[in-house]
Amino acid sequence: MNNKLRILLFVLTLLFFATAFSVKKAINDIDILELESKSLGEKLQRKEQLIDELFSDSLVIKTFINSERYPLQVREISNSYQHHQIYIYIYKDNKPIFWSTNVYVPETDAGIKPEASFINAENYSFFVKKKQITGSLNILALIPIQRNFNPNYQARGNPSFRTLISNTQLQVADFGDNDNIKNIYTKDKVYLFSVKLKSSKYSNIYLNIQLLCWGLGTLCSVVLITTICFGMAKAGRALWSILLLIATFVVVRYIDLETNWLSQISNYKLFSPKVYAYNYISPNLWSFLINSIVLLWILCYILSIRKYIVIPEFFLRQKHRPICYYLVLLCTYFLYSEILNQLSTLITHSSFENEELITLFFSYDFTIYHILIFTINIVSIILIANIVVILGRKLSPKIINNINLQLMALVTVLIISGFYQDFTVIYILLGLLILTSSFEKSLLKNDIYTQVITFITLSILSTILYAEAIKVNTKEHMKMILLNLESDDDVQAVSLFSKIEHDISKDAQLKRLIQIASTNPNPEIINSYIQKNYLSGYLSNYNFTAYYYFNGMPINNYSRDQLQVYREKVINHSSKVNHTQNFYKLKTEIGHYDYFALINSSDVSGNDYSIILNLKKNINSLTAGIPFLSGNINSQNFNHFSLKNFNFAIYKKGVLISQNGKYTYPNTDKYVDKPIDEFIAIDDVNEHNHLILRPNNETTLIVSTPTQSYWQYLTVISVTFLYLYITLGLLQLLFQFIPIYIKRKFTLKNLYQQLRYIFSRIRYSTRIQTLVIASVLIAIVISGIISFFSIKIQTEKSRKDQKLEYIASVVHNLEQISSLDSTNNLIEALYTKMSNLNDVMVTNFNLYDKNGKLFFTTQPSIYNHNLISSYINPNAYLELNVLKKNESLIYEQIVDFKYESAYAAIKDSNYKTIAYLGIPYFDYEIAESENINILLKTNFKYLYNHSDHFRLLGCVYFQQDYRTFADYT
Repeated sequence: MNNKLRILLFVLTLLFFATAFSVKKAINDIDILELESKSLGEKLQRKEQLIDELFSDSLVIKTFINSERYPLQVREISNSYQHHQIYIYIYKDNKPIFWSTNVYVPETDAGIKPEASFINAENYSFFVKKKQITGSLNILALIPIQRNFNPNYQARGNPSFRTLISNTQLQVADFGDNDNIKNIYTKDKVYLFSVKLKSSKYSNIYLNIQLLCWGLGTLCSVVLITTICFGMAKAGRALWSILLLIATFVVVRYIDLETNWLSQISNYKLFSPKVYAYNYISPNLWSFLINSIVLLWILCYILSIRKYIVIPEFFLRQKHRPICYYLVLLCTYFLYSEILNQLSTLITHSSFENEELITLFFSYDFTIYHILIFTINIVSIILIANIVVILGRKLSPKIINNINLQLMALVTVLIISGFYQDFTVIYILLGLLILTSSFEKSLLKNDIYTQVITFITLSILSTILYAEAIKVNTKEHMKMILLNLESDDDVQAVSLFSKIEHDISKDAQLKRLIQIASTNPNPEIINSYIQKNYLSGYLSNYNFTAYYYFNGMPINNYSRDQLQVYREKVINHSSKVNHTQNFYKLKTEIGHYDYFALINSSDVSGNDYSIILNLKKNINSLTAGIPFLSGNINSQNFNHFSLKNFNFAIYKKGVLISQNGKYTYPNTDKYVDKPIDEFIAIDDVNEHNHLILRPNNETTLIVSTPTQSYWQYLTVISVTFLYLYITLGLLQLLFQFIPIYIKRKFTLKNLYQQLRYIFSRIRYSTRIQTLVIASVLIAIVISGIISFFSIKIQTEKSRKDQKLEYIASVVHNLEQISSLDSTNNLIEALYTKMSNLNDVMVTNFNLYDKNGKLFFTTQPSIYNHNLISSYINPNAYLELNVLKKNESLIYEQIVDFKYESAYAAIKDSNYKTIAYLGIPYFDYEIAESENINILLKTNFKYLYNHSDHFRLLGCVYFQQDYRTFADYT
């Protein structure tokens, strides 16, 4: 039977490997392009058919014709088609009067061909179908094809405005592409556009088949080798079988690491070093998981053949036994140290930025893999202790001598660790784990005291590792903050300034725009031109304002003479930026950058042009948190770190110059005697960690962060203890059914009988205790869940009410200001007032005219980059304009960046709407995450205070005299 099984495994291994190799050789990029493009064409034609059905529906057309009378019905029709990625627009006299989304709104429908066509806008490309329904009324149906800003950015969530090729391996081909492209046509065979494969790695069904076959083939080969090794062990060559199994895994892992074939053919983030990377043997999370499984596999194999293992006579000699056992213990501590060190890298070498346990558990994409790796390694630690105990009983049978040797090895390890690293407590806990295991062969036995001590030890051990890893991560973040504070300039921005000033001075198109604006003032067009051509990528993190002069005269009515303002800033508050001709930097607070420049040039006609640029950035700026806005979306730089929990201080010549944050620093420098150019960590009694850097003899930079509270660590201990106990319970339940499977009696009847047998072994007193304790636990859990959702709902309602009350008060003030304006140009009055307050306002504002078109914003970079159109949200416009609501709260989204916006109508003295005010809360997701985090912490603290009930229930359950898998084997 064994030989037949081995032959079957061998055949399966060959078949799986042959299938993977055949797919790899037989399927090339042309085949994938053919398959994907065909699927895309069919999908697009189905959507086109839906549009044709919409355009041919007479009732719908009548509704669109009377859209101004039936706007709610138009919105209902439009929403029903948004599920099919079809967006409806209605134009009257070539101006939009209805739009189903404000992500993209064409300014006019003039120039768009009737019937089907393809347009390539600045932020998206679209399939468009147009139908004229009256002389002045047109309908547009748009299907987004591709996102043009950072198309390779992979959204974490589900974007509300999805493109047709977002989940494919295709991208729209450029005009000059002619190799390996496929044309896409309408259902009437009209050419639309061409597609090609993405240049980056992509996923498709063929690659998934390859991965599956390689994985199954490797598994079959490993199982085959394991059965051969097991046969060798039965034949009396147990040690050689262990070496053969280890050698097999080493060869397989070496081939995997050297070829790196999985990450080469797949774009799964599990194989990406951007998610996790540590060393050669663990370059990604997949490798760490496989290494953990390999270790557990080898340990389980050793335990399964322990009765066949014969220790060589040399090691069993009386004088060699203590030395051998002592060396085994030292090697065990070394192995434990390596396992625990790598476990801590799940935090220190992973891609997440927030290390709070609750936040990680509920928001990190790879939490399940971290938990799986942690569980496998904890089980491996326990099995290693069991193997060491088994060897110890053979090498040192006397219990007193055995314990003495354990203590000697522990003391040796503590002495050695004292010279290299502070691992004292961890090694003491590991020694306690080995000592505890000496009194019980297996944790699956039912000694409740051994189990409780073991799991408490492992829980404390895990919490210490977690705390140390958090401390290391926090220290690295603090180092980066200090390095950025040390630099007076934004090095990456400064490197771009020289090219910018050179290109602007030579830009003929820009000069032409300024010349035109001198007679027809429209500085917004010039601002948009500069933003798109010179301030994209990294510089999009900067908010900029610009002032233009033509032949010494301003092109607009500026409130002050900006040339005079420029001179005052140069003389009084600034320093020259190195390697540039025109850029200066203002003296600012910590974490702020303020650059300005005056660029003069002329043309062949003798006209003089002056451009004043002001660039400002806060390290907590909004645009720094929008990943797809920056040119390098994968870079994790200083801007992406959350800085709200950090405090800063800077000293000059021993005197405090500036500080930022909640922590209060002394007025004099206490660290003037510290060495220069070294990071110095200091903990104070105020529960703060400080990191100090002295770049020179006159300057001291300090960054501080509060330490985590002790109750959080107690919560981690309690949660880990409960998790390990639940895992043990599942393992014990599993081992009740493995013997049934081994005996080939795995039927529903036998399964039911086994469950009845387990239940019958529980005493009635235990059942009553379990029922009472479980009732209390269920009540505690239910009350915690009810409290969580009740507080969450109340908090959300209160937050919404506050936002609506705030925008109502702002609108009331704006209406009063407008009513006092004597020019009767209320829009201009609003614009002037908001422009004057722009530099001092903290809140973001958007102002729209009565037709829903934006005319003022405090975040122009978002609109200059066409991330969202300049039209108001259609739902807000409908509620304010049609339903006549005074205020409205709307959820909005740019790709996967979600935020909340409050809208209100601004009315004149006759109660007629003159404009709309929008207040976008771009920190919505951060605030929401913080609120949920606080609620979860509160509930976990509540559960921790009642965790004795959980432990008591575990003790009641695991005290039962169950038969385990070890009894059968």
